[in-house]
Amino acid sequence: MNLFWSSPTGDMELLIKMLIWIAIVAFIVALFHRRILSGIVVFSILGNIVVLLNVGSRLFYFYDIEWLQYVAVFFWPFLNIFLLGGWFYWRKKR
Repeated sequence: MNLFWSSPTGDMELLIKMLIWIAIVAFIVALFHRRILSGIVVFSILGNIVVLLNVGSRLFYFYDIEWLQYVAVFFWPFLNIFLLGGWFYWRKKR
């Protein structure tokens, strides 16, 4: 099943557009907070959500990037937990 019932090419275009929007949002968050770490945390969490939404599609098999599917499911969430923990610790220490 595809993300929006389109071809893998359409899913890839949508994924790239969403990641570009997420990068813009993360940049704005980093500017307002005046901390690069805030932008990195926002980009990582939202980017993971976007990729996880697309895990069930044929996109990863069509472009031969199955490894990204495994990273998004098994590694990236733990990286986000680590980033959030570091961010909260750093904010509390300040």
